[in-house]
Amino acid sequence: MRHENGTPTVHVTALGHTTWKLALVTAVVFLLAPALAAAMADHAGHHLPHVRARHAVSRRHHKPSRRHARGIRGLRPCDLYAKAGTPCVAAFSSTRALFAGYAGPLYEVKRASDGATLKIGVLTRGGYANAARQNAFCAGTSCVVEKIYDQTSNHNDLIPQGPTTAPYSNTTYAHDPVSASALPIVAGGHPVYGLKFQSGSPTGLPCPTSATCVGNRGAAYNNGHVRAKGVAVNGHAESVYGVFGGTYSGSDCCFDFGNSEVAGTDDGNGTMDALNFSRDCWDACGPGGGPWIQADLENGMFMTGTPTKTAEAPTAFIGGSFESGDGPCCAATSQNLAMPYPFVTGMLNNPGSKTFTIKGANATTRGLTTFYNGPTPPGKGYSPMRQQGAIILGSGGDQGTTDGEFFEGVMTIGVPPSATEAAVQANIVSVGYKMQ
Repeated sequence: MRHENGTPTVHVTALGHTTWKLALVTAVVFLLAPALAAAMADHAGHHLPHVRARHAVSRRHHKPSRRHARGIRGLRPCDLYAKAGTPCVAAFSSTRALFAGYAGPLYEVKRASDGATLKIGVLTRGGYANAARQNAFCAGTSCVVEKIYDQTSNHNDLIPQGPTTAPYSNTTYAHDPVSASALPIVAGGHPVYGLKFQSGSPTGLPCPTSATCVGNRGAAYNNGHVRAKGVAVNGHAESVYGVFGGTYSGSDCCFDFGNSEVAGTDDGNGTMDALNFSRDCWDACGPGGGPWIQADLENGMFMTGTPTKTAEAPTAFIGGSFESGDGPCCAATSQNLAMPYPFVTGMLNNPGSKTFTIKGANATTRGLTTFYNGPTPPGKGYSPMRQQGAIILGSGGDQGTTDGEFFEGVMTIGVPPSATEAAVQANIVSVGYKMQ
């Protein structure tokens, strides 16, 4: 029998002297067994000082059981989302596994000298990228990232965006892949590579869309102009997170990661639901010089859902809210902080209608900040959303590109609780991202 707090209750009845002593000893051993086991575990941990240090932090702040703390530390972002009932439907990283049990490829490189390709996997199951294998394969020549593998069972792999026949898009050329070695960093104490998108403007002039940036191939990926398996469509709830680089960020449209149109063109309000991380402002700019975490919901990159009386950028007059007669959209507030850090976490939650939430943090610290949590922009199509369920990385919905850096990111079905997002951020911090 146990009390409500789990402590065993021992009943001693009228027994013989020897039997009573035996019962008492048995009860004492039973009560002390967890403490003895913990002491033995601490003793064994002397050979792993960094593990013991994390145990101490867990006990001080959260006081979980020793077994529970070990379990949380062993999880990766997609394990945490799954526990919350909002599983990853797409997960990409050039630096590490995003599931504790993942042992497959992270990306594929293509060698310039002979066109040969090689899949780059992880050093251990659930671990970090085997960059040494890439270095050996690409020695004496150069390599590009030909494919970024989806770590979920949906296999929504990303390839360089091809041309489309859709208007207001790239109809004649494919986007370039990124260099495999342009962004050497450290993750988990291991040398790995991030993805550096060097798109820029071919003229040096503003290049807000693919239509006004003709001839700029740019670097960008998608899942092949098809609907991605498992990804939210037509107002279904979803969330997106990405880890980006904030010291190399473009000022054109767009550097996005998330849900986009299938055909690679602007199909109207609410047909996208992607994170944007750039120095570009669609209507009003946040404080500082950027970059900012925004929501690209098509026909606008939004820091809030609040229209403004006076537009700060001409693009506001071609935005979805203005076209719907609701005025330029949308405002920025003092909460939409610039994030000029080498590693930045961005999060976007969209329940599919009425509201959306933007959060972010320095990816080397623990605290997430909520930049916006409120109504969707006014205008037809934003509530409910009309997502089409394709996946983009490095461009906008109509394939316009700009500079940026990407390290990892996932898309979920459903919106996770705040506690899960905090745990995901803590896991990102534990990676110890830093520049080489």
